[in-house]
Amino acid sequence: MNNYTCIILAAGKGKRFGFEKQYFMWKNRMLWQYAYSMATEVCNNVMIVGMDIDGGNTRQESVLRALKQVKTPRVVIIDVSTPLVSEAEIDALGKSNEPSISYGRRPEASLVVSNGKYIPASNAMIIQTPQGFDTELLRKAHFKTNLRDTEEDTILMKTVHGIDPVFLQAPPELRSVVYPEDLQLLEGLY
Repeated sequence: MNNYTCIILAAGKGKRFGFEKQYFMWKNRMLWQYAYSMATEVCNNVMIVGMDIDGGNTRQESVLRALKQVKTPRVVIIDVSTPLVSEAEIDALGKSNEPSISYGRRPEASLVVSNGKYIPASNAMIIQTPQGFDTELLRKAHFKTNLRDTEEDTILMKTVHGIDPVFLQAPPELRSVVYPEDLQLLEGLY
């Protein structure tokens, strides 16, 4: 086992999904149990926000609550919405020396942001959890940021410390279940 902590985020209200997806039964297990079973195979310290620790009003608040209890130099944050995460994917993040590392994939087409600016697919990356961090740097980023309700943590490392994430290529099965229709994709990838 390795010297990093895995934080599994399972406290969301599931507004986009329609109910708390962590309790959704899929293949005879709840979604949270998939990430938990993988994390406990490679990580000595696993905490589930929403079960072991009370969640906050936002994802960002939930991560901060968990970070306050982390005692290891590295932390891997796993969203319950990525049930097909593997032991190897978690362990690669936990063993990394990079201060901010995430899985990511190139979009299939250009993106347009709310201000109407277009971003070519070759210049964009879709950020995917899980993510790994230097615990102390991430903790400081959470305390020092003015950002609120962020959807992932590499943005805090960038805005507070100026640290860009290192990206590992996300395998096809590493997809998030955000909306009910994502279950069809999950079924196909399983």
